[in-house]
Amino acid sequence: MTAIAPFLARVPLLVWALLAVVALYLLLIVLLSLTAVYARKPVRRRAAAEMVRVLWFTRGREE
Repeated sequence: MTAIAPFLARVPLLVWALLAVVALYLLLIVLLSLTAVYARKPVRRRAAAEMVRVLWFTRGREE
């Protein structure tokens, strides 16, 4: 742990914050993808699939 401490001190807090946001964003996509695949209710499956499409910046349903 002591060998990692100097490296952690050199990395700016903003970089760590950005990495945390990206990690949470990807975790949300994974959880919604699992919901879209394994949800029992079709409405929940469709809603989760649509949210994943939006998060990946792809075109969803056009209404």
